[in-house]
Amino acid sequence: MDRVYGTRKRELLGSAHGTVVEIGAGAGSNLEYYPRGASVIAVEPNRYMHRYLMAEAQRADIPVEVCDAVGERIDLDDACADVVVSTLVLCSVENPLKVVSEIRRILKPGGRFLFLEHVAAPAGTGLRRAQVCVKPIWQRRLRDAGLRTLSGNHPIHADRCAAHRGSSGQVE
Repeated sequence: MDRVYGTRKRELLGSAHGTVVEIGAGAGSNLEYYPRGASVIAVEPNRYMHRYLMAEAQRADIPVEVCDAVGERIDLDDACADVVVSTLVLCSVENPLKVVSEIRRILKPGGRFLFLEHVAAPAGTGLRRAQVCVKPIWQRRLRDAGLRTLSGNHPIHADRCAAHRGSSGQVE
């Protein structure tokens, strides 16, 4: 993913400062992009990722605290974060608008929400047809890997990305 998103992540996350809350930190692939001095609270519901996340934190020399929670219910105080980060996560959550509501709740006044997301292409385009063609393959791979969302659904079962295409006005 560094090959595809590395430059964008470097530009975006290089401005993070203070207390950074990262939603869906996974194995810590973003940690190398944070500047020295940032302190990260990694919201990651998959406990199996925590050891990889902490190993990456040590390698990147970034202080990390793991918060075992989902983006819809972040167990952190109101106005505790200078910056909230979400990269390639909002399409995989149960309720993206609830996640954005939680982000607003935990951001300090004047705080920043830094995000990088992919979206489904507009209906009727060649890219959208390609996305539709590969969807069953990804669903099968996810099912075979035993991955499900909290509701028990497969992560790729609807066009959740469509919610983000027109939502720029909802993020201030």
